[in-house]
Amino acid sequence: MFQKTQTRFLLLPYKICRLSLVLISLSFAPLNQVKPIRNILFVMAEEKKTEPTSGIAHLLARKNILELSPYRCARDDYSTGILLDANENAFGPTSLPTNSLDPYDNHNTLERYPCPYQVPLKELYASYRGNKLTPANIFVGVGSDEAIDLLMRIFCQPGKDKILTTPPTYGMYKVCAKVNDVEVVTVPLEKDFSLRVPEVRNLVDKIVMAKHFFLFPFSILTNLSRCIVFLLVQILNHTRQFYNSCSNYSLNLEFHHNVINFDGEQMLAAVTPDVKLLFICSPGNPTAKAIPLSVIEEVAKSPQYKGLVVVDEAYVDFSTEGTATSLVQQYPNVVVLQTLSKAFGLAGIRCGFCIGAPDVIQLMNNVKAPYNVNALTSEVAINALKNTPVLDKHVSQVLAQRKEVMRKLCQLDFVTEVFASDANFVLFRMKGFAMETYKNMADSGVVTRYRGTEIHCENCIRVTIGTEEENEKFFDLLVKTYESLSK
Repeated sequence: MFQKTQTRFLLLPYKICRLSLVLISLSFAPLNQVKPIRNILFVMAEEKKTEPTSGIAHLLARKNILELSPYRCARDDYSTGILLDANENAFGPTSLPTNSLDPYDNHNTLERYPCPYQVPLKELYASYRGNKLTPANIFVGVGSDEAIDLLMRIFCQPGKDKILTTPPTYGMYKVCAKVNDVEVVTVPLEKDFSLRVPEVRNLVDKIVMAKHFFLFPFSILTNLSRCIVFLLVQILNHTRQFYNSCSNYSLNLEFHHNVINFDGEQMLAAVTPDVKLLFICSPGNPTAKAIPLSVIEEVAKSPQYKGLVVVDEAYVDFSTEGTATSLVQQYPNVVVLQTLSKAFGLAGIRCGFCIGAPDVIQLMNNVKAPYNVNALTSEVAINALKNTPVLDKHVSQVLAQRKEVMRKLCQLDFVTEVFASDANFVLFRMKGFAMETYKNMADSGVVTRYRGTEIHCENCIRVTIGTEEENEKFFDLLVKTYESLSK
């Protein structure tokens, strides 16, 4: 009798441990999709079977967005004829762009609402970018910033879901996340501004190590006790994660004593089911470094991450790496942000693009304001895409000046590092006085950007490539300013 009682007592921790996981699985998963837990010691994740869907947007978008009946504007129905449907002013605009006043030229019919979906512009842009893109793959917005905001509003539940960024990076990701009450998970770039992406092989090796751990000649009670301690800690720390992600949750166990330790600093290791958007800025800002497409593809096809990979390519036309739009057809979880503000030299018209799977783009069109892109912007953008030889010429000029600026920076003894650039700007590090140099130069009429407050960018200044004359003035003032500060 005593032996039976002792045996039952020894088995009690095992039963508690097993029961805890079973109860968790029952509490956070729909009843028709609960899987039995057969081996409690080796359970690393519990994934639910997903029902057939029409696309990745259906899997990831907020329920209220999927149920949304988009606003149907007047131009969705008719755009020609005697238009008495939209309460416009039929007597014409009160003014026109300056060059259209004399002689009077209202060819844009500014008294009428523009096309809500910018189809002619999308057709031209799809043709320009290639990669078998169609207008269904393209969203047109007020710069790429509108697309960033829309993606968060569509795919991130406020107060619950998260985005992942890789600082130092574009500051609007953080701003939009704050506005939309979305938490930001950060995985800093390496010091050389490369992306941290753990290899799947390393992950498998770690899991194998964890399994071998239980084959060591330790007592059963010792192993079970360790499991109970770790499970209880994880239950407490991840209760909210389980609750928020019951459709596809994971339980990560971290065993100490160098047995298994998932590196939280690496990108894919940092993702959880509630990370819906993973932003990769390439070429980066302020880093100016392009992330190889092979690395982006590795993230996109990773079984660890189920959200969208958002590749921000504002500076892609200055890079030889190529564009991630080449991945869109193969990977529906890849969306690409581009703009006419940089290489096209059209920052003043505020026109940007999001390229992705048709179902993602459709949701963006459903949620956007009815006439988000105005007729004047659309006309200028179309003209630019019809005149790409000018684009090619200007890009060549920027690249030539970039090379010269980098050469001269390397010759300055107070510049300790000049980072490689795939963009239309250069990031460089000074011995000191970077902040003071930036401020004094700006007050004297040459404005750069101080980036020294960002990770890996101590004493760094970012300078945009200007014309040859502008660059010469920059160097003259840079040398004079530093010399006066260092005396």
